[in-house]
This record gives sequence, C-alpha cells and structure tokens, in this order.
Amino acid sequence: MDPGIVTGDSWAGISDLMRALWLLLPLVVVFGGSLLLSLAVIPSLVTSGELPARAEKLRAPLYFVAAVAFVAYLVALGAVVQAAGIIDRFWPRWWI
Repeated sequence: MDPGIVTGDSWAGISDLMRALWLLLPLVVVFGGSLLLSLAVIPSLVTSGELPARAEKLRAPLYFVAAVAFVAYLVALGAVVQAAGIIDRFWPRWWI
C-alpha cells in the first residue's frame, strides 16, 4: 500500500509529533539520573565515607526532581499519542 500525499498541514502535524518525541529523551535522562543518584550513588558514597553524612539530605530533592520528570514524561507521552493520529492522514495501515 502506497502512502497518500503529505500536505502542508500534515507536515505541521508531523513536526508536532517529532517535537513531542524528542521531549521524551531528556525527561527520561533526568528521571533516570535523579533516581540513580538518589538511590545508588549517594548512599554508596556516604556508606564508604567518600561523602559526608549530610549529603543524604540531597536525596529528597532528587526524588522530587524524579517525580516531576516522571509526570512531565507522562504528559509528553500523552502528547505523542495524540499527535500520532496525524499518521492516519497519509498512511492508513499502522501494522505493515
């Protein structure tokens, strides 16, 4: 099945889809990095004595950053799902 004609309106929708997709990458990196630091790196360094015990106070803000990044990821994922509807305009078969 050949794809249909891609109009200017479709290109605008594809642009929105790509923008939403690219937004997912930094959100995942921030989420994963915050959890990695707060759950693994900081406790390990405090236990080994490489960091002072007061560094444990950094874990709560990192949990908050991870939670915000996760919620933002869910919102962006919803935007991706909504914007993915543009594909139907020029490619009617989703599963090839």
